[in-house]
Amino acid sequence: MTVHLALGQAHKKLKTLKTPDLDSEVLLSHVLKKPREHILAHPEQNLTGAQAREFARLVTRRAAHEPVAYLTRHKEFYGRDFYIDNRVHIPRPATEDLIDAIKAELSGPFDGTLADIGTGSGCIAVTLALEFPRARIFATDISDDALAVAMQNAQHHACIKAAPPLGATRPLVERITFFNGSLGEPLPEPVDIIAANLPYGWKDGWTDDAEVFFQPEISYLSGRDGLDAIRALMQQLPGILAKNGCAFLEFDPRQAGAIKKLAEQSGCRRTIIKDSAGFDRILALTK
Repeated sequence: MTVHLALGQAHKKLKTLKTPDLDSEVLLSHVLKKPREHILAHPEQNLTGAQAREFARLVTRRAAHEPVAYLTRHKEFYGRDFYIDNRVHIPRPATEDLIDAIKAELSGPFDGTLADIGTGSGCIAVTLALEFPRARIFATDISDDALAVAMQNAQHHACIKAAPPLGATRPLVERITFFNGSLGEPLPEPVDIIAANLPYGWKDGWTDDAEVFFQPEISYLSGRDGLDAIRALMQQLPGILAKNGCAFLEFDPRQAGAIKKLAEQSGCRRTIIKDSAGFDRILALTK
């Protein structure tokens, strides 16, 4: 079977999805371990029997709406490659705006402390460590599975020297210190900047995207209105945010009204930041 034929067959199976061509190309690129540009430039290349079977298996799973990131075990975030599997939520492009908001707040060198609350895959913590090389980074998560993935990504990007054994309380740290626990409770000291892409989905009517339901429920559901985790973190802010510190919280644009009411009760200076698509997306709270 040639590349051309394999892609054609995959397109037919994936034609009901939003991006059948792209999905087919990414999956075949993954199987052949070649860049997309290479396979598109060599449609006559033959697949081995094993490659053809593996590609067909992945296409079948993709046709059932399993996310491409789980099939390839990779997802790009802020121009960098991250390992992803079904233990963690898949990073979204909109969350890159959270990084941009923090960079806008911290123009110039920064040697303070940043905390990624609910780190998941670790993509935010790692990105902050690389964008702010003089800063100290803390990252928390309640899930041991998520922390294992986050540490793997931190090691890959040289932010920790080695991924520790599961169950270890403190890794050998270079740039990021990871903590197991609920939200900001494990933080050892008040921090200057908090980044939080917490779960903000709700069960009835939040999304009909079948891909979401492959992801850990704990990573996207948060009570009847999707705001339980955000409320809990906001209650912790007085004790975990340093003087003049700022917390950046991502939310669903449909929650903007409720978020503004919560912000008014916080006692902090507050700003709503729009994402790159023009929607209210990030709440910035300054102590």
